[in-house]
Amino acid sequence: MATIQLIEGLAGIILGLALGGCYDCYRVLFPCGKAGSLLRALGDLLWWLFAFCLTFVVLILLNWGELRVYFFLFLAFGFWCWYVLLSRLFRRLLSCFLALGKRVLGFAYRLLERSLILLCSPIFLFLQLL
Repeated sequence: MATIQLIEGLAGIILGLALGGCYDCYRVLFPCGKAGSLLRALGDLLWWLFAFCLTFVVLILLNWGELRVYFFLFLAFGFWCWYVLLSRLFRRLLSCFLALGKRVLGFAYRLLERSLILLCSPIFLFLQLL
């Protein structure tokens, strides 16, 4: 019995950490503006729906959906640990990676654009001579 409770507790902590990471991804990827906007409310509603579904699936897989208070306490503890220990670093790293990705894609776009111009310019010159 204690083994099952330990597994459920660890699953709650891991799920709390995962939900914290997902929430930070949501905050970085979709900055929806002011707190009172309709788009922000819709995004928050979709995030909570995702969090509910993920928690439901974990509970179904873990113990056939039995709701136990300590599972939610461990989940809250995992979320709190994420927020206190990892959130700021994760958001900074994610923002840096997104900025780097944006720069790489911009470079690839400019490279492709210039390559096409160089390849197509002789064809256009030939067509103008005709």
